[in-house]
Amino acid sequence: MNSVNLHVHTNASDGLFPPEEVVKKAKQHNLKAIAVTDHDTVQGLTSAEKAGKEFNLEVIRGVELSLEVGDKATCHLLGYFIPDDQGVLVDTLIKISKSRELRNQAIIDKLKENGIEMDYDQLKEKYSPGKSNMGRMHIAQALVDKGFVKTYQQAFDKYLKKGKCCYQERFRLTPENAVELIHQSGGLAVLAHPGEGYPSEKKMKEIFSLLLKAGLDGIEVYYPRHTYIQTLNYSKMAEDHHLLKTGGTDFHGFKGRDQWNLTPPLGYEVVERMKKRRKKYDSS
Repeated sequence: MNSVNLHVHTNASDGLFPPEEVVKKAKQHNLKAIAVTDHDTVQGLTSAEKAGKEFNLEVIRGVELSLEVGDKATCHLLGYFIPDDQGVLVDTLIKISKSRELRNQAIIDKLKENGIEMDYDQLKEKYSPGKSNMGRMHIAQALVDKGFVKTYQQAFDKYLKKGKCCYQERFRLTPENAVELIHQSGGLAVLAHPGEGYPSEKKMKEIFSLLLKAGLDGIEVYYPRHTYIQTLNYSKMAEDHHLLKTGGTDFHGFKGRDQWNLTPPLGYEVVERMKKRRKKYDSS
């Protein structure tokens, strides 16, 4: 039991399961460590850490930040070893959460304009009880459950992703802001799934260059939806720029996003390399 998963979501953002259950499931899948990386929130980290001690599983405090780049292109940046204090990063996450709430309400209004009736308060109660960080994934799952689409990916492709009828912008950090915030907090900044979510490989590389100049620490090279060639290319990118090579399954718990282990498994030595690099930012 030496494998790790460094990209895991809970229902603190758009995952299906609460932090305690996520940790329990990780242990059942024989993982040694996981990183809880919810979207733009650290709400679930304390519960996850507590469960980690109970189940003897290392929980790395993380976050997945949504960034905006120039012409409204977006990317995701993983932050690892996020502290539990109420610093500037947490203040920024609160601002993002409020923006996400307004965005969700706007999406519900747009769905209504397209003939799909949903009650926002009922959605929050069912899919994100007690949380303010409900996301598009929850709305996608509601569309599946109500029979408007067959899969959550179809919900995004038809209604929710950029350029579709119900997409709505919200406040996002710039690459420079995000890397600086993570480093100020003593954490590491890693580009998430470079092979997914970009309009083109060229655009991804443009964003990668911005992150690199800002002090990027690593690339999520190992990812279930990367092709073999993409994995080789991103591995070389990391090596060429002396960056960490990390990996994770982007676990959410929904069908299609319920994989726990990478193939081949990612070894704990990756975590050890991350901890070594982190020392240059750790102000404690």
